[in-house]
Amino acid sequence: MNIGRKTELFENSVFTKDDKISIGDHSRVDAFVKIEGGNGVRIGDYVHIASFCHLNIGGGELVMEDGTACGSGTRIISGGNQPQALSCSRSAPEEQQIVGAGKVIMRKNSCCYAGVTICGHADQVIEIGEGARIAAGAVLTKSVGAGELWKGVPARCVGVYIDGKFYAEGTGEFINRQYYVGPGARR
Repeated sequence: MNIGRKTELFENSVFTKDDKISIGDHSRVDAFVKIEGGNGVRIGDYVHIASFCHLNIGGGELVMEDGTACGSGTRIISGGNQPQALSCSRSAPEEQQIVGAGKVIMRKNSCCYAGVTICGHADQVIEIGEGARIAAGAVLTKSVGAGELWKGVPARCVGVYIDGKFYAEGTGEFINRQYYVGPGARR
């Protein structure tokens, strides 16, 4: 594993295929995080991965550019056993499995708040645009544009950030950014 300068890796984190993982400078991986190397994980500078995240599930590829963040309990799925296989168990003999891999890219300064699930699958690329936000508890299955805010199950775009202000999707109405932080936010 390639680890940058002044990067903190807290105890009880797990890294599989760590030869496929690189973490930039000044980043932080909290305790009880699992990162699967799969086809490659590239984590940039000034990235924070909070406790209980499980990243690159299924063995695809994950790119987290500079300044990105994953809140506690975030899960990023980049591939896995395909449903048409005889067995979907990773412990089954290889000839009974069909494993597919995709790619998830978190662009600069994007953020997944607590409990987000990104459901990528074989041959799919999910890109979270620069500065985009995924609200707590959302389940994301597709790409997100720069500055957009997505929430819900399944996640949908509810607005966009422009010059630090949040505008609601469809109406263009300016809304206090705290309004859409996640479940339980003041209304």
